[in-house]
Amino acid sequence: EQLYLKITGKEMKYTAIIGKPSEITYRFAEHTLSQVKKKMGYDSPLKKIYFFGDNPEVDILGSNLYNLYLKRFRKLSGGRAVLKRGEVIRMNRKVLAVTSRSIPDEAEFGPQSAHSIDSILVCTGVYKPTQNAGNKPSYVHRDFEHASEYVVPTLEVNTCLDATKYILTDEKFDPKQF
Repeated sequence: EQLYLKITGKEMKYTAIIGKPSEITYRFAEHTLSQVKKKMGYDSPLKKIYFFGDNPEVDILGSNLYNLYLKRFRKLSGGRAVLKRGEVIRMNRKVLAVTSRSIPDEAEFGPQSAHSIDSILVCTGVYKPTQNAGNKPSYVHRDFEHASEYVVPTLEVNTCLDATKYILTDEKFDPKQF
């Protein structure tokens, strides 16, 4: 930003965020998971996403923000999983768009079916519990400065194996069925 200011003499204006923690990244992940699930022969809609991340200020923040988007989508859509592009819903005498603010109209995604995301913070990379006592963020992206409460994960675990065990338990997975 400072280099841009020095060269142009103007403040840099951001019009979009791409990548984590923006919604489009998580929407694309949901779309991709749905496609893989379908290729594996599962036709039921994707209901819950489990997101592993090792950085509370980016990974966990983004998944929690997308979870808020999913809840808003469900509320405004009356619980429907699929809305036609551009469809709007009247609520409290206001017309509200149900599309994401960061997903371009020309993006071709499958139907939105997820209802929620569990954000799982793993202590295998950026995040170290001894250095980040109390889950207090050391940095929150400047576009999300007032969202620091969203860096708290659904679950904090030591390893990806611990996270996988949590998911299998949460989903009541019984390997004997296969």
